[in-house]
Amino acid sequence: MRIGTDFSENYYEYEVPMLITKSFKPTDPLNVSDSERRIVWPTGNEVDLVLEELITLKRERNKLGIALNVPYTKVVNGRNMTIIGNPDIGLIKIIMLGVRNRALGDPFNFKAEDDGLSKCGEIWVNELRLSGLNEQGGTASLANINFKIADLGTVSISGDMHTIGFGQIEQRVDQRYRDFFYQYGINTNLNLGKFLPKVVGLQMPFFAQYSRSVSTPEFDPFTLDIKYVDAADDIQLRHGADSADRYLTSGQTIDIKRGFSFANVRIAPETKQKHPHVWDIQNFTFGYAFTSRKKSDPFIASDWVRNYTGEVNYAFAGSPKYIEPLKGLFKKDIKMLRLVKDINFNLFPSSFSFGNKLDRRFGMLQQRSLPGEVGMTPNYDKYFTWDRNYGFAFNPFKSVSLAFSAGNKARIDEPPGGLDTKKDVDSIWNNLYSFGRTTNYNHTLTANYNVPFAKIPFLDFVSSTIGYNSSFNWIAGPLKYDEPSNKIIANPQGNMLNTTQGEKANLNLNLDQLYNKSLTLKKYNQPQSVADAKDRINKNKNIKVAKDKLAEDLDREKTNLKKLKEDLKKLKADETLADTLKKQSVKDMKKQIKSKKNQIKEIKKNYKTKNTLRRKRSTQLFSHF
Repeated sequence: MRIGTDFSENYYEYEVPMLITKSFKPTDPLNVSDSERRIVWPTGNEVDLVLEELITLKRERNKLGIALNVPYTKVVNGRNMTIIGNPDIGLIKIIMLGVRNRALGDPFNFKAEDDGLSKCGEIWVNELRLSGLNEQGGTASLANINFKIADLGTVSISGDMHTIGFGQIEQRVDQRYRDFFYQYGINTNLNLGKFLPKVVGLQMPFFAQYSRSVSTPEFDPFTLDIKYVDAADDIQLRHGADSADRYLTSGQTIDIKRGFSFANVRIAPETKQKHPHVWDIQNFTFGYAFTSRKKSDPFIASDWVRNYTGEVNYAFAGSPKYIEPLKGLFKKDIKMLRLVKDINFNLFPSSFSFGNKLDRRFGMLQQRSLPGEVGMTPNYDKYFTWDRNYGFAFNPFKSVSLAFSAGNKARIDEPPGGLDTKKDVDSIWNNLYSFGRTTNYNHTLTANYNVPFAKIPFLDFVSSTIGYNSSFNWIAGPLKYDEPSNKIIANPQGNMLNTTQGEKANLNLNLDQLYNKSLTLKKYNQPQSVADAKDRINKNKNIKVAKDKLAEDLDREKTNLKKLKEDLKKLKADETLADTLKKQSVKDMKKQIKSKKNQIKEIKKNYKTKNTLRRKRSTQLFSHF
């Protein structure tokens, strides 16, 4: 029987000497005894294979240093076991059953007197079963601890683990964990500004995390039928303890995460000033973040990436200060002169801001070299950008508003490969000093003007707004490798440019305000009508009903209050009650009286409101008629 991934280069072989049975006819075909069955199916022809013996055979072959392409055969209990290549019980794809007629003089022939001639016969093969699975269970645990450090922040600690063989009740044996795993981590979220006096006004949110997880497999990752610790023992016997330690580390899957960040750090000291200033320190905000992740497993020696982010932002928002030079020339408010009187202008922007953000990612992937392979060149993951944003808003006049915003995304180019020399590092600094290579730039401009028709008496029913907007967007084309110069150059196809602009104008007429300018039309423009009057009468009736209901509620609650006061007097005069019980009862009774007084007070308030509303509606109704 051959077991493996193929039948020629990677397989185990288990050979049993076959007993040839003679022709046999049972006495009673309908009731065959066990002894008669054994005549056709002798015990000696049974293949009772212990898979662990095949793994032991592989370990012996590896210890002896025999080449993988040379068959290694061993006789165990009168049966031949052979291995060739590197088969894995964990990766079995095919099983083949066959009969071999060994040649005369073959050293592994079970019968020395075998003539080695061709044979002819009929072969029967019965069922194949798998039994004796290792159903050993495992354990698992989980823990979480959370701390709250007053108003400073919180700290969380977590950990979990499971051993080999752990699984759910409904899971099969092959679905359970096949590794020993443990993981632990800590997270903290603090406000470090609490360490300084409140008058300083420092706001410094701080977040930090660290976690580490380790998974140790049960079986060798490269030979899935040899246990991990057994493979390490074999390496130690052949190459020493240091090699075994390196092997144990290389077979584990390790994942380490760590990082910290300062987000929206600012200083906002207590101050009595009413208006913000351009130079105020609270206009600035800062941020910095660092994250790192490092992974390794049986096939990847090192896979790590680090992210650095730093930003500085400034934002000022004030109130425009308008200068009105002609305001004091006119003592009276003359409508015809408002257009001249309200002339104004402003010299300073109402708001402006800028932001800078540097974002850098640097990582490396180094695959693990397997035995017989040449060392692989590591792959680098590098990304370095610089984002700059600007914006301001300006109202040169009360009726005019301007807004401008711009954004620039630049790439800090880096030399290929790792930063192994001073020249590589200097090239990055030089690119920073030159503000990087712009890959995307855009800006927008918006302007609006409110036409002052409201300041012209005969045109105050007209309102109009005129607006203009434009945008500009520039995207750099991808770089291109130039073979003659062996350099990265700008794309000869150029870049992409997109611009837009638009104008808008709207005009609104308030016809009600226009009609009110005529005494004749003003009468018909009033919203009063007979239907409105009837509606007011109905509403007045509803108010009267609600008012009467409140009067009834007030009388009832006053009666209840009077009764509670009488009960309180009786309770105080009662000498049969114990002092403690009497004191508590008096206290409860006073609470009820206080609550009842509040209810009466609320009813009186509602009654007064309804009465005022009813008088007001009645006045409006009669004034209309």
